[in-house]
Amino acid sequence: AKEAIELYIEELQARGEAIPDDSNTLEYSLTLETV
Repeated sequence: AKEAIELYIEELQARGEAIPDDSNTLEYSLTLETV
């Protein structure tokens, strides 16, 4: 999978497109308990 991501980024750079940036992405974990 890492090679595929690297290839994707290289293709974006070759076309002069912006590389997606996930710095504004919120990640969280939610744990639910049922009673």
